[in-house]
Amino acid sequence: MVHVYTCTITYTNILSAFYEAWKNHRDGDVYFEIGEASNIRLFSTYHEFTESYLKVQAIESMIRKNLGEPTLYAFSLALLSNDPQRADSVFRVMQVARNVPNQHLIMEHLGNKDVQHVFELKRQVGREAHLLQGFIRFRELDHGVLFAEIRPKSQVLTCFADFFQNRYPLENWIIFDHTHNVALVHPKSSSYFLITFAENELDTLIRPDQTLDQYEDLWRIFFQSVSIKERENKDLQRNLLPLRFREHMIEFHS
Repeated sequence: MVHVYTCTITYTNILSAFYEAWKNHRDGDVYFEIGEASNIRLFSTYHEFTESYLKVQAIESMIRKNLGEPTLYAFSLALLSNDPQRADSVFRVMQVARNVPNQHLIMEHLGNKDVQHVFELKRQVGREAHLLQGFIRFRELDHGVLFAEIRPKSQVLTCFADFFQNRYPLENWIIFDHTHNVALVHPKSSSYFLITFAENELDTLIRPDQTLDQYEDLWRIFFQSVSIKERENKDLQRNLLPLRFREHMIEFHS
């Protein structure tokens, strides 16, 4: 019997589904349909479940104990990707790990297609998060909030949340993910949290006349002053800074 769990794209929802699937069908043929555009599988049993942070903690604790912290980290990054098969691959790696001599080394079994897939997703998400951490540009709004926008492929906000919280602990700042309509919000002297925004709500919060141009102008002047026109290398620029990251980078807008 094929068992199917329908999930949203969030990490906590997928891990809640993992908890139920592992509890009831750990040896079975299990699939996870993520998002709204799911395909109905014939001759399959669909299961409903309740999302719960306690379930997330329980399944994370189980993975950490049996497969190790590095494997949990790899799973966490892979599940933040936009690949529709990410949950299937991670769950199958969990199943395969039960049959290897040292479960903590499961991610070294790259001959297994699911291990290889999870490893590649982890690398893709990690690279995108690393690049965005350096490419994010804040602008100051007239009510003193620092605001930045990104359009990533993966759900990478939590990957660099600690970095910016440690760097700007006394500032109110927001990083908005246009792809997933999620914002990372940090009140000054407090901890960050994630909140879902509708596009029209964001437009109300961030109006063009609410932006202070002073810092943006200084940023553009700095890049113009350090640039040597005769030594410009457009191909190298595109290699180090892909075009898709430039939409919300101040120095590329006049």
